[in-house]
Amino acid sequence: MGIYLDEPLAAMAAAALTIGGGVLGAWWQRRRSAPRAKPPDDAQLLDARFNRLEEIVEATALEVERIGEGQRFTTRLLAEGRSASAPSARAPERPPGYRTPH
Repeated sequence: MGIYLDEPLAAMAAAALTIGGGVLGAWWQRRRSAPRAKPPDDAQLLDARFNRLEEIVEATALEVERIGEGQRFTTRLLAEGRSASAPSARAPERPPGYRTPH
């Protein structure tokens, strides 16, 4: 005659699984219903990005205007220089004694 532990062992295992399942279920529900960190407001992010974009566009427009002013100045100087001393279109004639290629 031996001691049979099947029934008490089964009862303890069932109790442990029930308690463990209850604890895990409670943890899962608390985790799902806990308030999460609120992501930053999209409107604030968009405003900040548009402000940076506006600054970049203004700086680019200023640089393009400066480049245009420099181009107009250079064009005017070149036009005035050519009208004042217009070189002849003919190539200068060489004296007949020179035969070097340069």
